[in-house]
Amino acid sequence: MKPFIHLFETPKNYYFYDVNKNQNICVDKELYFYLTELLKDENVEVPNEEIKSKIKELKEDGYLSENRVEKIYHPETENLETYLERQIDMLIIQLTHLCNLRCSYCSYTSNDGTGRLHGNKTISFDIAKKSIDFYRDRSVDSETATLNFYGGEPLLEFELFKKCVDYFEYAFKGKKRSFLITTNGTMLTSNVANYLESKDFKVLVSLDGPKTTNDKNRKFANSDKSVFDLVVKNLSKIKDENKKLFSNLSINMVLDPSLPFHDYYSIFDEYPFFRDIAIRMTIIDDSNLINKVKMSQEFLRGYGYHRFLSYLHSLGRIDLSDRLYTIDNFIGENVNILNGLILQKTLGKVNAPGGPCIPGKTRLMVDVDGNFFPCERVSELIDRHCIGDVFTGFKYDKALNILNIANDVKYDCKDCFAFRQCSICIKAHECRNIDPKLIMHECNSSRGNFHNKLIAMEIVNEIRTGELDTKGSRMAESEVLS
Repeated sequence: MKPFIHLFETPKNYYFYDVNKNQNICVDKELYFYLTELLKDENVEVPNEEIKSKIKELKEDGYLSENRVEKIYHPETENLETYLERQIDMLIIQLTHLCNLRCSYCSYTSNDGTGRLHGNKTISFDIAKKSIDFYRDRSVDSETATLNFYGGEPLLEFELFKKCVDYFEYAFKGKKRSFLITTNGTMLTSNVANYLESKDFKVLVSLDGPKTTNDKNRKFANSDKSVFDLVVKNLSKIKDENKKLFSNLSINMVLDPSLPFHDYYSIFDEYPFFRDIAIRMTIIDDSNLINKVKMSQEFLRGYGYHRFLSYLHSLGRIDLSDRLYTIDNFIGENVNILNGLILQKTLGKVNAPGGPCIPGKTRLMVDVDGNFFPCERVSELIDRHCIGDVFTGFKYDKALNILNIANDVKYDCKDCFAFRQCSICIKAHECRNIDPKLIMHECNSSRGNFHNKLIAMEIVNEIRTGELDTKGSRMAESEVLS
């Protein structure tokens, strides 16, 4: 059997990632190309004694193992029921299906193969209370009780929203409480802002950059007015009148990769107060969208350039403190790159890919009908996503199936070099509703992302350690950035 490794190279050096060890090893050119041939044909002959000696040394140190997982079984499988009975971290209430916007990439705009559409349903206060009671009884070991509101646009049901907050405070009296809301920002009037501030809400506002980029995809349902203009007006007023709430604001900026990446940064020049708001940038996820998004070269170059600047800043090679807002989105991701991989002993024979969270524990969502879902991102129309309801409790068999969703593609998973670092969860499997074969596209994307991460990890390490310029000119330490 072939060794369970993945080969990659940087402009300076050659490496292999050892899946069992979860570690990168720098090798010389000759060994690298022998390993390349070995992965094609396990019977290929070792070219010389020097390579044979290096292979022997690596194997003695535990590298180049042929071990693969034989059974997909998540290590938390046996603990799932305990987590869901005592340690739920967050309750997300889908307050309403109603929304005053029609965003082109939204899963509810009939551009989603799952068939979700905007509706007029709103959760009843009785179901909301039942969900809060359910959460209270099953979060006894959780230090903080966290309530998150989702939609549609939850602020369209502001009075119901306040009733839910009041009941949550009553139900969790004496316990530390936290409130969050995801909103499109159009309903953040002074009255709403004052209330959110009084309850110490953390507010995530959806705004996709400056006016030209935002209004391209984010539009009112029944008006040609600018969404951007209204949201900026509301946020500017909060900055002046609600200092505490402003400090609790963050923005989710969905990037359209068909546009130049640099276009998004003009918002910081036109409205400097955005420099003081935490901004999370995510590229449009079109995995389930019928109308795919084409990525431009201008976007790729700009995105890559700013990421590289963030690496240099994190390494202390340049100082961007005065314009940290231009790279702040990447700084958090850099932690994983800079810290490197955690050395492991082996995969063992029983294991599971790293993608799935513990369904229901991390972000339990209740929809307008009282059904439970592992998070707010999954489609409510796909039956296997529903893990119970407020009336009958959890369906543990369905939660277990989601936790071990890798069994649906188990043969590919067992031989995948990204096994430990997989990003595939139940959300990614929605694409099978359109075409069962599309899951492999998601797998390829996950593998590609991990491959790029490995390269970035070693480039950063080479910059940090002053690696020699000649590719493969020396053997690096056996533990590179681990």
